[in-house]
Amino acid sequence: MSTPDYSKQGYKDIIVTLEGPVLTILINRAKKRNTFDRTLLNDLMRVFNLSDKDDRVRVVIMTAEPTAPAFCSGADISGGWDGLWTAEEEKEGEHAARDIGGQLSMVVYNSRKITIAAVNGHAAGVGMTAMQLPFDFRFAWEGAKLSFSFVRRAISPEALSTYLLPRLIGLSRANSLLLGGMTVSPTSPLIKDLYHATFPTREAVYPAAKTFAEELASNTSQLGNAYTKGLIQHAVLLMARRGLPLSEKDVCRNLTQHCRKILLRGTPGPGRRNITEITPQTPQPFNLHIVLMAAPDYSKQGYKDIIVTLEGSILTILINRAKQRNTFAGTLWHDLVQVFELSDKDDRVRVIIMTAEPTAPAYCSGADISGGWGSLWKPDEEKEGEHGHRDSGGQLSLAIYNNRKITIAAVNGHAAGVGMTAMQLPFDIRFAWEGAKFSFPFVRRGIAPEAASSYLLPRLIGVSRANSLLLTGVTVSPTSPLIRDLYHEILPSREAVYPAARALAEDLAANTSQLAVAYSKGLIQHPGDSIEENHIHDSRAIKLLAGSPDGAEGALAFRERRLPKFHATLSKDSSPWFPWWRRLDIRTRLTKL
Repeated sequence: MSTPDYSKQGYKDIIVTLEGPVLTILINRAKKRNTFDRTLLNDLMRVFNLSDKDDRVRVVIMTAEPTAPAFCSGADISGGWDGLWTAEEEKEGEHAARDIGGQLSMVVYNSRKITIAAVNGHAAGVGMTAMQLPFDFRFAWEGAKLSFSFVRRAISPEALSTYLLPRLIGLSRANSLLLGGMTVSPTSPLIKDLYHATFPTREAVYPAAKTFAEELASNTSQLGNAYTKGLIQHAVLLMARRGLPLSEKDVCRNLTQHCRKILLRGTPGPGRRNITEITPQTPQPFNLHIVLMAAPDYSKQGYKDIIVTLEGSILTILINRAKQRNTFAGTLWHDLVQVFELSDKDDRVRVIIMTAEPTAPAYCSGADISGGWGSLWKPDEEKEGEHGHRDSGGQLSLAIYNNRKITIAAVNGHAAGVGMTAMQLPFDIRFAWEGAKFSFPFVRRGIAPEAASSYLLPRLIGVSRANSLLLTGVTVSPTSPLIRDLYHEILPSREAVYPAARALAEDLAANTSQLAVAYSKGLIQHPGDSIEENHIHDSRAIKLLAGSPDGAEGALAFRERRLPKFHATLSKDSSPWFPWWRRLDIRTRLTKL
């Protein structure tokens, strides 16, 4: 086919120019605050598809006029959410919905050229997701206001953001942004690592991106870039399709050798999956027991090692073992599992905070092993052997991780062992006192990390830092570069931790939808095995939520520039589709008398 003339493609909402090997896409909807609608989607889909096939193009930059009100202010929902679905999708039902932001994310993500988002203005919603996350590099103006506002509009995050954002900046910060929905600047510790560079003025963003693009276009291989992107995005999938061994020992050697052969021979790369052909796994029936006969009185549950209070829609759990340095012993494990399972079913509860008395010697000083490790095993498990053991810290981690409400750990004291794992890692958001001493001392006690920490910690802060913490057992402060990204906020005094956590909890309880939070957590925790599968999951979630009364209220409140009033509850309004993932039965099957 002849080389395309980008000025003659009939684009309506973008201006496209090709200068040498650098293609620039200028969003041209300034009068509409560069909102995202189907016209803009179609233009962007066409230009990314076309440029992917155009050998003249090495780098693609997307930006906006620096004088525009925003880089992209989100989806145009002035007429409600209905404009996001086609007539055919409406006929088929929510399972057929394919989110328009996700369609763009797929095209950008799958482009074999280097892609750069030059974010020279404010951005919200899809302006943060499809218009930034699938790009290879992002540059930003320091004065921009950025927000993932979905739960505050009673919908779930879209455009593959629950798949991409945790991989880009880590699960800890992704949780804070996607479940908090707050507005941040590009220099915020929560999001700064998303950007290759930030600049003090809007006008400086595009020139810097263009200079970077020209350097890459001149000094990198087009084929090398394409295969490198493929390896980053699909390394294990590529190996499996080529029949290569998947053992950890051979991964790096075989991938390197195989891709070197492909590049030398010019062999075509692996095919792509068609999102219309993917059928997500049907979840096994799982009884959630979500119906409560009566609202529970938490003061009458007989808890011995915790004090639980419900004020409005915020449940506070106070660890009450100060004389024992808040060790993980006694009835603490049982009390905590019970309260997290109970609060999950209680529609009155929107946010859960766990903390300790600021005067206690520690937030949680770990398991009580003064009598040895034997106290951790149950008699029935001892009979079965080591395969029958189920770690109590891990069972608590699962109860917290699977709770559908927002969970916050207000860590106002020292913490070690299980005080770092089950008592912090499975929570959605963590606050900490900067004077606290933290350690994962397992290898220094002759045991392995427990409470699902080897699963959670690498996802929260990255494998490199998790290695440093779990394999050395070193003691650190919350401000250490090894662990500081685990925390939403670090406070100068113990007394300041709970009030800060409480302020965020009150904001989230008042201004987010219970249904949207639960579905968002599901998407973050179970995004699917591929980016295509995530697209199907988040499309259906946003279609269901946008059609709910809370979804209608979220759009109306946005148009009327007021705070929303959400009323939907999980017990009454959730779809039978949720949860969509398969759950593993972790109970030990007892075989011995």
